[in-house]
Amino acid sequence: MFMRNRFEAALKLRGKTIADTAALLHLNRGTLYKKMRQETDFSRAEVQTLKDALGLSTAETMDIFYA
Repeated sequence: MFMRNRFEAALKLRGKTIADTAALLHLNRGTLYKKMRQETDFSRAEVQTLKDALGLSTAETMDIFYA
């Protein structure tokens, strides 16, 4: 289960916005919001991109995307 509050906290801690994150994933903001509302899933590649770009540990990644 995706943990939106942890995801948003990770973005804020790293000074990233939704617009920054959508651009990083080559998505429009609406599509990113759908993923955040769990209407669609993050792909493995998207999760890996976010992990690398945000400097998330494996534990943080698991807590956010696979809790």
